[in-house]
Amino acid sequence: MAGDAPSANRNERVDEGTTAAGEQPAPTLAWAREYDPSWQPAFTESTFGALVQVAGDCPRCHHHTAMNFPAVIPSSTVKAAGQVVTMFCKCGLPHEGRPDDDFGCGAYWGAVAEL
Repeated sequence: MAGDAPSANRNERVDEGTTAAGEQPAPTLAWAREYDPSWQPAFTESTFGALVQVAGDCPRCHHHTAMNFPAVIPSSTVKAAGQVVTMFCKCGLPHEGRPDDDFGCGAYWGAVAEL
């Protein structure tokens, strides 16, 4: 539902089966916990009250994914510009071998967010 505020649950799946550009993604990869320091995906940020949603395409499976973060770092009253956050793929699409408690392809990467 476009325009609705995101859920505060970081484990909620957000995928709609396409890339952020509306394209059909590549064939689904098997699940694997994977990190590549060269991943520099383009993401957008949207603020919904006390939450910042960081969204875009996973650099591994290329499915749309998003995560929500508090707009203010916990135990702080000051907003931090350029805070590095750890993103996890939460595409919600099937990836063979995916654990029951995971919602993506297993990829994770660092992203800079204006929290």
